[in-house]
Amino acid sequence: MANFLSGLQALFGRSEPPVPVAAAPPPEFFQPTFETPVGYGPNGYVNRFLNPDYFATAETAEWIMRRFGAKEWFERVAPGNEGPIYTASHKERWLRFEDGLEVNAGILAAYFKRMPQESFPGLADRFVYDYIALARREKEAEAHARS
Repeated sequence: MANFLSGLQALFGRSEPPVPVAAAPPPEFFQPTFETPVGYGPNGYVNRFLNPDYFATAETAEWIMRRFGAKEWFERVAPGNEGPIYTASHKERWLRFEDGLEVNAGILAAYFKRMPQESFPGLADRFVYDYIALARREKEAEAHARS
């Protein structure tokens, strides 16, 4: 046995005790945040609650914009809440891509809420890329139908 071990040491070198390595800090996962919008009716009172998934915060819109290569984000009044009768407490935040495609940032961020990165690595990204690709195809089909 001693010959066997000395042969291994000659072949691979003498083993030294392992050097302890500090554990890497856990990765920070994206946690999207959303506004809590309400809709106001003609009397000025809250008459409905709006889906927060359409109302990403500015920080979330910025993160989604950078992650998926959009050119910019901007605010838009939620459809049906333009006034003068019905209004909303918050505006939606949308992304605009180089090709002119516009997508609601909250809809994309909601994938990260439903499929958190720490539990489902990469899954939300796949759904967002698929959503953007489908939106592009729909935009192209609409343009083709008009021509």
